[in-house]
Amino acid sequence: MIVNDNNQVEPRQLKIRREVGQYWLVDEGLAEGDRLIVSGLQKIAPEATVEIDNNEQQTPMNNGTES
Repeated sequence: MIVNDNNQVEPRQLKIRREVGQYWLVDEGLAEGDRLIVSGLQKIAPEATVEIDNNEQQTPMNNGTES
């Protein structure tokens, strides 16, 4: 699930190629800037309004290399 521009939960189908540690390699279903919900899924439902905790955001990997 993702959080849309109105801070509402929106279901999203993702195609995951593989997991690398705590990271996922996503082939389809996400666009640049999408906010993916990765924790607290048991507390949310589609169309629920949520508050983003920016302290929980992770830095994405850059094609498997560090910058």
